Amino acid sequence: LEDLNAALEINPRFAFALASRGTVKRMTGAYDDALRDLNAALDLKPRDALALAVRGFVRGVKGDYVGALEDLDVALEINPTYALALASRGEVRRMRGEYDASLADLNASLATNPKNPLALASRGAVMRMRGDYDAALADFDAALDINPRDGLVLANRGAVRHLCGDFTAALEDLDAALAINPRYALALAVRGFVRGAQGEFDAALADYDQALEVNPTDAFALANRGVALASRGAARRMMGRYEEALGDFDAAVKADA
Repeated sequence: LEDLNAALEINPRFAFALASRGTVKRMTGAYDDALRDLNAALDLKPRDALALAVRGFVRGVKGDYVGALEDLDVALEINPTYALALASRGEVRRMRGEYDASLADLNASLATNPKNPLALASRGAVMRMRGDYDAALADFDAALDINPRDGLVLANRGAVRHLCGDFTAALEDLDAALAINPRYALALAVRGFVRGAQGEFDAALADYDQALEVNPTDAFALANRGVALASRGAARRMMGRYEEALGDFDAAVKADA
């Protein structure tokens, strides 16, 4: 980022530097900042395939699937074998639950570039959704061998590790993702779940609260925050801390309402 910032201080209208900085910010989960750079790059160069591919991905993450697919289809009109655009479209299709179409794009991307970290990470996420955790971990490991500081992949691998019951390794991944971006909602929510499963209810609730500050409609964080409150209430009741327990139970009921 330092080099890109320096380049843009010299020439604020350097489209490639804007697109590249937006790409780096996407990898850290700073999606709003990434969009600003990518929009600026595309104002200067509307058919920049890199900026279109990355903006398509970011739009998808933010729930704008129509805008995402528009960007990615244009990028693939410019270059039909562009591995990044194929991987990004595969990821957007994954988010839409179109797993077969997603895998077709991701496998095409990896046929062009077997070391495309986004395609590996997205295919890992598809495998996770299908319950094939071994395949998911293999793809996440491969993606992190290429880029060990990809917060999105670290968070997703942490999620799979917790599903496999490896809480220690899951926390290592989630802590690493949050060291890169302390406001990464996915990592916060999953870490809250892992901490709650270990009986660390105060720490779990702190993570859920932070995740909901970033994304107030995060269904996973909302649901599991209520579970953590109820679990903490049960633990406090067992210790004879009845008033505190009632407070937690009341809050859990409100969270579930």
